[in-house]
Amino acid sequence: MKFSVLDPTEENIRETLLNDQLGRNEELRQFVRLLNSIDGNCTIALDGDWGSGKTFFVKQAQMIIDSFNEYKNKKAISEKDEENIKMVKDKFSDLGIKLQATAYYDAWENDNEDDPLLSILYSIISTADCDKDFFKQQKPNALLKSIANTITTKAFGTSSKDWLEALSREDIFKDLKQHKTLRENVTEFLNELIPVGSKRLVIFIDELDRCKPSYAVKMLERIKHFFSNENIIFVFAINSFELQNTIKQYYGSSFNAYQYLDRFFDLRVELKDIDINKFIETQGIWTYNEYDQYMDICYSADRAIAKYFKFKMRTIDRFFKQVKILQNNVLQKRTFYNTNQEYKAYCFLAIFVTPILVALKLYNINDYRELTNGNRSELFIEICRSYHTSEFIKDKFNELLRLNTENNINNFEDQCLYLYNYLFKDNPKSFYKRIGLCQFTDNMINNFNSELSILSRLSNFE
Repeated sequence: MKFSVLDPTEENIRETLLNDQLGRNEELRQFVRLLNSIDGNCTIALDGDWGSGKTFFVKQAQMIIDSFNEYKNKKAISEKDEENIKMVKDKFSDLGIKLQATAYYDAWENDNEDDPLLSILYSIISTADCDKDFFKQQKPNALLKSIANTITTKAFGTSSKDWLEALSREDIFKDLKQHKTLRENVTEFLNELIPVGSKRLVIFIDELDRCKPSYAVKMLERIKHFFSNENIIFVFAINSFELQNTIKQYYGSSFNAYQYLDRFFDLRVELKDIDINKFIETQGIWTYNEYDQYMDICYSADRAIAKYFKFKMRTIDRFFKQVKILQNNVLQKRTFYNTNQEYKAYCFLAIFVTPILVALKLYNINDYRELTNGNRSELFIEICRSYHTSEFIKDKFNELLRLNTENNINNFEDQCLYLYNYLFKDNPKSFYKRIGLCQFTDNMINNFNSELSILSRLSNFE
């Protein structure tokens, strides 16, 4: 079983682009067009929940832009790399992208640094693919040394005592001059870094919302003060809600973090959810089983639950891998039940109850515990309503609970409540409970619970 399909490796990024495996290619096209249309300095917040695939999105955008980067692609590369670059370029040839250099910076990976300025510059140098002779040139070499020297002498963040001593020095504006010189040096260095003929440098900043509050604030301030270059666009891939919480941890709970962030971002772009069906099918998370029709009914039920919880890219992957194993575990025991009513009851548990429990455990462990302890019948009924969003799975659900007969006086909520009480609340349970076409037994519920474990002896990890 493969658990690394979401790793943003170069191969995965390329494959998801060429086959539109996330259903986001049109959104990517619009985003790259947006970048291509901007004149001057700009800072963009690409806003999405944790696990929504922001890293994939910015690395996909970077790969598209880089495929048109003639400077970068002139370097010595293998025939295979050249072919890969051409495939991406051909896929997006209609965009007419101008030459732009790109850089990617993982803020979380660097938040142990004292000052983000040098690590940002290092990442730009590393990922913008500077020519190897770049630092043999006297000007960029001297500029970088000057920047590093200014930062390491800690011209900023001096104590009050040091500040008072500074006032008594001959040149009381020394620190201010250093600050101005640093800004000028950073601007000049970046101008030297951008290849000749490039329209600009696009810098993607990722994972800022996961950083320590002090580092996140310092990074925003550094970028605001030292990267106001007309030829630079910053794209921050963030969860704005979590980043606001981070800012409040630094400045205090009553601080207006939204307004604070508004100082830094010129434009906010909301990242849409991925196409669940396309992602599942292209990643091979769930494949058609011609030998077991019930597993394919399970797949439809699972999709309804994933949509109800609005699972993001990372959680979708985890949910489907877990629920597939557990539903298979439960279905393997359905032949233990001889009567038609008990057989249908056990299939109902596999198809409709298993995904609710797996999803709820991933979504909110406290709600899961409350529900399984018999205290959240209203939540169980609400989630069951998601099975009515698809006609196919709605018919299966209604058929087993007999909700589609003309003279049925039991409504949806009553039947779901009877089921919930027998599964999670009644203690002791009656020997059996007949609900619709299903006959549940106390022994059946015990067997069902025992198979809801990844380490069940029936689990198949192939």
